Amino acid sequence: HRPRGRVNDSRDPWLDNAKMLLVTLVVVRHSWMLLPAGGPSDRIGAFLYVWHMPAFVLVTGYLSCSFTCTPARLWQLVRTVAVPYLLFECAMVLFRMYAGGERFGDVLQDPVWPLWFLSALFFWRLSVPLFRRIPGAAIGVAVAISLAAGLTDWSLLDLARMLGMLPFFVVGVMATPERLEWLRGTAPKVLAVAT
Repeated sequence: HRPRGRVNDSRDPWLDNAKMLLVTLVVVRHSWMLLPAGGPSDRIGAFLYVWHMPAFVLVTGYLSCSFTCTPARLWQLVRTVAVPYLLFECAMVLFRMYAGGERFGDVLQDPVWPLWFLSALFFWRLSVPLFRRIPGAAIGVAVAISLAAGLTDWSLLDLARMLGMLPFFVVGVMATPERLEWLRGTAPKVLAVAT
């Protein structure tokens, strides 16, 4: 667990800008799904998907590092993540049942559009205290879980994607401000352009 400083410390504008860019890319990527298949939009969308969701999950892990399983924090998690997920998922279920003719059971097994992220966030945050107890092995364990998930075809709550992204979340949880400072240097910028 890394120290976070005082409660009234100022926010990091670099991190806020990174979050905003990544959220914008999520919206852009989802809006491209409405375009006809094929062409440059597919290739650009695939390129974005390869890195923007892992980066977003990493930032989410970094911001979740202080989560503890106290009653107050668990209630906050239920109130701010689980309840919105259930409300929006039920609203989408009703819409897809009446507008799309889908069956109720089929819809609840596969969260719609970005709602998979809320179900994943709920379980990822619950895992934070467990991974913090094994700091030397946390990333290795997360990678092993992710690889094992790749061998399955779980659709319930989009578990395969949730567990597939787990290593990025755990890297964020284990990151320190000093390690993230490296990303602001010249080498990562050169590497990003080269990639």
